[in-house]
Amino acid sequence: MKYDEFAQLVSHGFECFFYVNNQKYWISNNEAGYYLTLEQQNGPLSYEEFVTGAELIRNARIEGKSLKELWDQISDSFL
Repeated sequence: MKYDEFAQLVSHGFECFFYVNNQKYWISNNEAGYYLTLEQQNGPLSYEEFVTGAELIRNARIEGKSLKELWDQISDSFL
């Protein structure tokens, strides 16, 4: 999957999980918003909340990098 396809799908409600640096992240949504969540074995959930999927694509950060900057690592999770 190419990044632009991924971005379009997320903007329309696509939910998925992927790995970056051996850590599992989820993109999800509900009536209240869109979320990028770091799944942790122990401890509280760590997440970013956005109003729209497009906002998540533009503004979500993992270790200070955008999803586009991390796309090579993220896309490997879909194989």
